[in-house]
Amino acid sequence: MLAEVGRRLRSQFDQRWLLARLGGDEFTAVRAGPVDQPGLLTQAAGLLAVIGLPVRVNGHEVRVGCS
Repeated sequence: MLAEVGRRLRSQFDQRWLLARLGGDEFTAVRAGPVDQPGLLTQAAGLLAVIGLPVRVNGHEVRVGCS
């Protein structure tokens, strides 16, 4: 599940971002330089949507969320 979440996160950020798993189920995204707030809000909404998509694990549909 963690590997899948990592792939989904990577799909949502371009190469200007540094993505890291902090430990357990905690991830972070950091970017140097200016960013625009409306763009970040749009990106956050996209992250919530893509992370919330179901994953098949041993024949079961599993969903996770993020905050």
